[in-house]
Amino acid sequence: MRQLKEAGKTVADFQIVENVKIVISVELDTRKIGFPELMRLEPESILELKRPTGENVDIYAGKVLLGNGEILVVESNLAVRVSDLFYRNGVKKEETLELAKT
Repeated sequence: MRQLKEAGKTVADFQIVENVKIVISVELDTRKIGFPELMRLEPESILELKRPTGENVDIYAGKVLLGNGEILVVESNLAVRVSDLFYRNGVKKEETLELAKT
């Protein structure tokens, strides 16, 4: 691990950002609708989505796709079990590690 000098003391890289809060969001699906359909929405309206049931949801860190996972219920709360983590350009973490070995 690289060390950085800060104000006369040495700290590990991760210590600089360990208290930074990052918004994580989970996206079920997206859909574009026209203005007339938007105006017809009311309580109990149903918006159909294209993503099939049982398919993983997308996990974002800010606006960056972090990975995907499956929706669970834990003690009456929704939760997401992380299935895959992505690095740059949508490459899975496992694929990146395999490339690094060669």
